[in-house]
Amino acid sequence: MRWIGAAVALAVMGLSAEGKAASFDCAKATKSHEKIICSDPALSQADEALAQNYTRLMSELPPAAKQALQKSQRSWLAYGPLACSSDGKGTIKDKSAFAQCLKTEYNNRLTLLKRQPVAIGPWRTLAVSEFQAMPSSSTDPDFFPVVTHEKTITLVFGGDETAANTLNGWLQSMAGNDKAGWDDAETSASLTVALAQANAVFASADMTSEIFGVGAAHPVTMTAAAHLVLATGKPLAFRDMFTPTATKKLVSLSWAQLKKQLGGDMLVDKPAQITKLVTDPGHWRIGADGLTIAFNVYEVAPYAMGPQDITLPWAALRDELTNLGQSIVMAAR
Repeated sequence: MRWIGAAVALAVMGLSAEGKAASFDCAKATKSHEKIICSDPALSQADEALAQNYTRLMSELPPAAKQALQKSQRSWLAYGPLACSSDGKGTIKDKSAFAQCLKTEYNNRLTLLKRQPVAIGPWRTLAVSEFQAMPSSSTDPDFFPVVTHEKTITLVFGGDETAANTLNGWLQSMAGNDKAGWDDAETSASLTVALAQANAVFASADMTSEIFGVGAAHPVTMTAAAHLVLATGKPLAFRDMFTPTATKKLVSLSWAQLKKQLGGDMLVDKPAQITKLVTDPGHWRIGADGLTIAFNVYEVAPYAMGPQDITLPWAALRDELTNLGQSIVMAAR
């Protein structure tokens, strides 16, 4: 099997790959990328492994999840040859570079499919992606010739169907209509909305976006968290988790840890400057041992030091938790 070998599984499920490529073998390959893949044993093996894992995964999914995976795989099949081409249009100037790039794309896709579906609490989940590759706005054909865009959202199924539908609606709302820079020739971008944990009391999700502008020195990655109270179907707010007097303690404990962790590299001068950050649930990771507060680049430290995080043990916050907060801590454990 070769590149379009992965598409064979799509055809079996009632879909066809671009140009009906799944209907012919390597002896009938006509497109440049097909010929390269057919002549490269490593790519052929990768394609076979991908087809096997795709078929395995399809057999484990309910109808709605199958449809989502089919759409995602078809998007990826069209994306690969464009993302690895010389111009984002499918032109291949360097066959070796193209093959190496495609091997990386195969490995990324195969790694994702191998670990799907993922069990989170009483549910199972599937990471569903959409892909796009296109020519960049760069006037230099040898520098940043292609921009890529990817959007991935967790799909929840199994377990309590009503709760699963609530979770899916919430996860979709976090991304909204944002397609991670779709049709933007100025940037490569990705957006991921991933369910991190879920139980009978609450759910947490992480939203990660990365933007790499044409001509920029480096990409910029930003993360944010969101938490949903399942009993109400509403986002978790500070007042749901902590008493009104908790702000002072959160700021004090966070400031002490940041000073110890960063010393003179801190970009903030006063505890008051981190108040909005540490009291924002978008910076929280609710763990078994404590409340982790995550800071994006530039929020408290220079870019070169990367994102920062600190963890405040629940024992230090016990007296500041509301009844719901106590329930959430117990559920997290």
